[in-house]
Amino acid sequence: MSPSTFRFILSTTVDAGTVSLLIIEFKNEIGVGGNDPGVQGALSYRKIWCEDSLLSVRESCCCPSFILSIADPYIVVQGGVLTDSFIVQL
Repeated sequence: MSPSTFRFILSTTVDAGTVSLLIIEFKNEIGVGGNDPGVQGALSYRKIWCEDSLLSVRESCCCPSFILSIADPYIVVQGGVLTDSFIVQL
């Protein structure tokens, strides 16, 4: 991650572990770091939820999370779920 890219995660703890409710991807401007912040947020969602420690959570729910992508001055709100693959929609 470049110095102009930041990621924040709002999470909560359940019986099975710590789960992410909101993933915030911030970039100073579009194009910094090589990826669009919306794409980077979606990939962060997949990486976080596919950790081995969350297997029991993945088996019991669709792992919903919000993804907030900010690239000055644009803001995109997405939602993500895991089914047979990961799905992120605007």
